[in-house]
Amino acid sequence: ITIVAIGRMSLLAEKVAEYLYDEEELVTELIFPLQISPLNIFPILNSVSQTHKLVVLEEGVSSFDIGSEIIADLTCRWREEKVFIAQRVGALGIPIPNSRPLEDEDLPSFDQVLEICLEVYNV
Repeated sequence: ITIVAIGRMSLLAEKVAEYLYDEEELVTELIFPLQISPLNIFPILNSVSQTHKLVVLEEGVSSFDIGSEIIADLTCRWREEKVFIAQRVGALGIPIPNSRPLEDEDLPSFDQVLEICLEVYNV
């Protein structure tokens, strides 16, 4: 599985990748773009060409987001016969609260990301 994590979500992605390796014996490739505009899509494209499975993780809401742009760009550049599976993980579709407990409920959790990674892997 290729996991692309934006910003602070890279910490969560590392924890999920470690769990997947230790408990599920699944190897993931983590990509943490340091710049999203302009985005260098080629490391992501090269990784997905090998894994055919992509999870994009970010703090923003999962609509009209950088995850959508990454998946759209990959789709436009995809030249292989075998399709790739992609899933976005982001905050709920509400403004992010400025209270830590409420923010933690709004942002993606370890369990959510783990469940989606396993779902993408098993497709």
